[in-house]
Amino acid sequence: MFALIFLFLFQSQTTPPIHGQILDMNRNPLVGVTIRVNQQKLYSDAEGHFTLKSKLNKGNFTFTAIGYKSKTQYLKASERELTILLLEQKPEIRQQP
Repeated sequence: MFALIFLFLFQSQTTPPIHGQILDMNRNPLVGVTIRVNQQKLYSDAEGHFTLKSKLNKGNFTFTAIGYKSKTQYLKASERELTILLLEQKPEIRQQP
């Protein structure tokens, strides 16, 4: 009986991981996107997926990738799944004076 109570209390205190996928505007997965949250840094896999195993309940996620605009997304305490769309960054063309 004690073991069941302990198991229940232990499970209720663990925070489930945060999962997500990063896509471009055509819904293609983006590989190797840098994801920063607090002091942690991780990267998206070959399918654009990432998993953050942390006791984090809320905070700002920043997504950066070469050729795409950076995006910061606030995670609410109730969210555990994120789908992020990154916009392509158009190169600036400057005319020479």
